[in-house]
Amino acid sequence: MADMWSDDADVIIKGVDGGIKAKYKFSLTDFLTEPANFASTPNIQIAISNMKETVDSYAAGLLDGLEDEKRSLNDDAMRCDSITSQLSQEIRAEAKQNRIPILKPAAVMRDENRDEVIVIKEVSGDVLGLIGRLVGSSLMIADFTRQYNNYSIGEWLFSGSKNYVVRVGLDSNPVINIESAMGEIDTLLDTAATYIKSLAPAPKVTK
Repeated sequence: MADMWSDDADVIIKGVDGGIKAKYKFSLTDFLTEPANFASTPNIQIAISNMKETVDSYAAGLLDGLEDEKRSLNDDAMRCDSITSQLSQEIRAEAKQNRIPILKPAAVMRDENRDEVIVIKEVSGDVLGLIGRLVGSSLMIADFTRQYNNYSIGEWLFSGSKNYVVRVGLDSNPVINIESAMGEIDTLLDTAATYIKSLAPAPKVTK
């Protein structure tokens, strides 16, 4: 079901499908594909909560033994945090000088396939020069910097006649892949739970 969730999430979903089906007579794949089909299942909200716990426990098992990968990820996140701090300071200074607003929006609706994405793994004079040019040609800057274990991983959208995204490059790591997949599935389950609640008939009002 790669069209409905990521490949990493699919690995976890397939890993728990058997156990969930043995307990509830339907698999996690079945449920996430058509949650409305299970709206009338008794205690479905409790089942959803239990499925989340199963997913989280399975993901935690996958993370066991990845100590070297965890150390590597922590070192890489620390590097990204340092780069983010330098770039953020430069962007704020350039934006103030050019009177360009910096926003922290929940999202910017756009065709992301048309973004020019620039991945930064070190700061140099050329990189800082590029930042100055991008800020100067922008109508606004959207700050999408995210946190990982108290480290900042920078990402900024420079919106103008053409959109540019500057992203601090965090190396691929199985730990973050598993954690992201776990969060993705938990979000899918939360969304399904909310959707099923919305299908419940409104309580009758008695006079």
